[in-house]
Amino acid sequence: MTDFGRWENRKKEISGIIETAADKATVNPDVTKQEKPREPEIKIETTAEAFVEAVLRTGTTLQQAKTAILKMSSLRDAENRKNTNNWRKMHGLPMRRKQKARKKHERGKGADCH
Repeated sequence: MTDFGRWENRKKEISGIIETAADKATVNPDVTKQEKPREPEIKIETTAEAFVEAVLRTGTTLQQAKTAILKMSSLRDAENRKNTNNWRKMHGLPMRRKQKARKKHERGKGADCH
């Protein structure tokens, strides 16, 4: 009879744990609704027009502004990034090898001569 009493206690304990888990699992429906934060509307046309007006007010030509912007963005760096060995390997291109001068230096006395 003592085993039956233990089983009843365990049964109550297990049902209590299950009820607690069920209470934690249920979510208030108001909490699940996510409000999107309002973002200010930016009109590209107005910002572009304002930029052109600002450039013209400084006394530079649009061509000078264009070359300055292109130099700042450094398109060459973007091209160089595509030529790294890692990029070439990931895109299935043959990797670049070391230069001949470096190879001659490495051939000198062997690999252990650092």
